[in-house]
Amino acid sequence: MKIGFCGAAGVGKTVLVDKFLEDHPEYNEPENISRLFNETFKNFGINEKGTASSQALITGFMVYSVMKEDNFIHSRTMCDTYAYARLSNMTTEECNDIENLYEGWDNLYDFIFYIPIEFKMEEDGVRSTDEDYRKLSGDLMLKYLNENNIKYYTLTGTIEERYEEIKRITNAS
Repeated sequence: MKIGFCGAAGVGKTVLVDKFLEDHPEYNEPENISRLFNETFKNFGINEKGTASSQALITGFMVYSVMKEDNFIHSRTMCDTYAYARLSNMTTEECNDIENLYEGWDNLYDFIFYIPIEFKMEEDGVRSTDEDYRKLSGDLMLKYLNENNIKYYTLTGTIEERYEEIKRITNAS
């Protein structure tokens, strides 16, 4: 089973992935390439400073990760990359080029979960703390899902309520 989460930074995607992995060690989670590259290379360009190169690299890694694993859960989807590319300093043409890299990506997942903003984000020194940026990215992700008729499930409530809903929908106990 392949599971992906999308939503603005700080909505609890990674917490849910970690919780799922505790109960399901047979699943794999790819490394968070954005954080890894941001820590490794100065001026890599994530969040508002995203570049065509950084977004292409992140997208390529995500597509590779999804295609290579059978039991897979990830705190990001290409929907996130779409939003961050659109909110970066990339040109429209560069954004379109990135989007062409993942046409049909939604068919790679068995389940896609969208998590809306319900609480204030905890600062971690990597993600943008700009609340307007955070809201815009979440709104763009939701817009992308809806405009492209991608099947997804919205998760709300506490972490426990969200996790119970994931287990119910995926039939994972």
